[in-house]
Amino acid sequence: MDNWKQFISSVESISLDESKVKLNDVIKQLDIPETYQEVISSAAFLLLEAYKNNKSAPREEAIKTLTEIEKSSPPELRVEVGYSIGLILFGYSQLFTDQVQIGLLLNASEFFQKTVSINPQHMGTLTALKETYLILSNITSDNQKMFYSTKSREFNKYIEAVTKGEDFKVAPSTYIKIETAKTLKEKATEFFKVGNIKDALVNYHYAKNYITGLMDLNTEKEKEIKAMRIILLNNIAVCLMKQNKFENAIRSLDEVLVEEPKNVKALFRRGKSHSALKNFTQAENDLQAANAITPGDKEIVAEIALLKQRAKSQNQREGKAFAKVFDD
Repeated sequence: MDNWKQFISSVESISLDESKVKLNDVIKQLDIPETYQEVISSAAFLLLEAYKNNKSAPREEAIKTLTEIEKSSPPELRVEVGYSIGLILFGYSQLFTDQVQIGLLLNASEFFQKTVSINPQHMGTLTALKETYLILSNITSDNQKMFYSTKSREFNKYIEAVTKGEDFKVAPSTYIKIETAKTLKEKATEFFKVGNIKDALVNYHYAKNYITGLMDLNTEKEKEIKAMRIILLNNIAVCLMKQNKFENAIRSLDEVLVEEPKNVKALFRRGKSHSALKNFTQAENDLQAANAITPGDKEIVAEIALLKQRAKSQNQREGKAFAKVFDD
């Protein structure tokens, strides 16, 4: 790791070609399985190119490549590969500033988190996470600063426990929480498919809870989690509607529409729920909004027709009741 730090500190003062030669040498000194050295070195050079030429495209390509390398690595090599990739991203983060630096540190932390999930006592990774969170605490503000500072101290305690030979349990990382949420979501969908709405609803709720309040997310992960949250809230609403709990369904759909005002599924389902509760004005607003986004959709058109029928029947009943008042 010291050689890697020395290389990073020298990058600014040497040419791109010189950097490439030095990079290949230092990659060979990292704990990277020989079969992965060349492909990881190529991706690492893209990060170097991104820095030297001040371009984002090579950096994005490099991160994508490194992610694919880690995913495709066999289980027995995943710790070494993930840890090495994390170190590379951590090192390059020191060359950048502001959001680019934060993004690279968060990318590095994800690889480190994966490594710790496999080997919680991997001292290199524990130390790297402590340093990563410490740096993040110094370059972020408010709640994030407090969060990263707490995480850095947390990993310092794990390091002390390993040093003393004490037992410890690593708290679930963001990576673990996301993976758990994915598993729960799949489980809920299986329950839903066989008509077990109660257990489907419980597991969709659990999945949503696991991804709520996550703070150490890079831009891509934020998009992924937002999309998952929208799906979970929509699915929760479907389950509640099947249980005739339309008011609860509406609350879930309200959350979707705060994030995505033109989410057709949420507009349709909220309109349908309002219709079931005889909130005909709200129902019409939602269903017409959904129809404007996807004109002629058969389900939406049918629900609008049903809404008109319900509203007409309700008006007729209210008219008769009103007439009886005068008859008396």
